[in-house]
Amino acid sequence: MDAPAFVVHSHRPSEGPMNAAAPALPHGWVPIGERRWRSAWIGGTWLFAVVFIANGLNLSIILGRIFDVSPFAMAGALLLILVAILALVTFVHNRRWPQPAVNLDTSELRAGTKVVPLAHIDSASLGVTPL
Repeated sequence: MDAPAFVVHSHRPSEGPMNAAAPALPHGWVPIGERRWRSAWIGGTWLFAVVFIANGLNLSIILGRIFDVSPFAMAGALLLILVAILALVTFVHNRRWPQPAVNLDTSELRAGTKVVPLAHIDSASLGVTPL
C-alpha cells in the first residue's frame, strides 16, 4: 500500500495560535472612541463651508469699502474673529460633552466628573458620525 498523498502535521498542545497568550486588558481609565478637535464640527457640510467662506469674502469687501481699509486686511481680521469663535465653540462643546472613559479594573464608567458603576448601566446609545 502506498503512502498517503498528504501529510498531517501534528502540533504540540503548547504551540499554535489556539494557545497564544491573549493580549492584556488595559489598566486605569481608557477613553472610549476618538476625540479630536474637529469632533464638534462633524455635522457641517462642504456646502455650508463654501457658502460661509463666500459670505465672509463678500463681507470683507463691503466692510473694507466702508471703513476705507484693504479688503485683504479686513478678510484677515474677519478670519481671526472666525477662528476665535470656532475655538470657543469647540472648547464649550468639549467641556459640555466630555469624552467618556471606562476603568475595567474597578468596573466604572466616567463622563466628565460623573462616575457610574458598569453594573448600573442597562442601555446605551451609540452615536454614529460619518468620517
